[in-house]
Amino acid sequence: MEAACIADARPDLTVQCDGMGPDRAGRAADRLVGTGATALASVGFAGGLDPRQPSGTIIIADQVLTATGEVLVCDRGHADAIAERARAQHLQVVRGHLAGSDDAVVSASAKLGLYAATGAVAVDMESHAVARAAARAGLPFVAVRVVADAATRSLPTAALAGVAPDGSNRVWGVIAALIVRPWQLRSVLALARDSRRALASLTIGAGLLA
Repeated sequence: MEAACIADARPDLTVQCDGMGPDRAGRAADRLVGTGATALASVGFAGGLDPRQPSGTIIIADQVLTATGEVLVCDRGHADAIAERARAQHLQVVRGHLAGSDDAVVSASAKLGLYAATGAVAVDMESHAVARAAARAGLPFVAVRVVADAATRSLPTAALAGVAPDGSNRVWGVIAALIVRPWQLRSVLALARDSRRALASLTIGAGLLA
């Protein structure tokens, strides 16, 4: 879903999507390096950490912070150029840190705890792996992420069942989970509305890339 959105917005760029998580993202980034990429970008959804930022917020990262204390700095020139294009289009974007996590951060309490510990605007599972691949290859790296689930929203387990490891949608997985946990339907529908808002913002964010 995210990859298709990005590819539609920027057919001139090479888009790689192997699914969720740092291992898959790292392999995809290494393939791009192998084909002669001159810069790497991590673009997609993120979980909100800053409670002031609603779903659909476009984030231009200045650095990615990992759980081990690693600080992966984004290319300032590229990030500034993206922000300038946003200003020229009168778009609202947020500059700030991303937290890189090897595992999904699903509960509102965990998100707010990570925000208190890092000050990061949002968290995702791929940007830190792409940043590392860029550093190994000596390439500039940027991250443009969109808040899908706000900091105050916990992800229902039924919704998580709808995403396959390769990132594709599994509608029947959601349906099966809701049969077992029908009380999660309201949360799943609310998350679906947020996701549609985030997809619209992701199209805009992808269009800002150089």
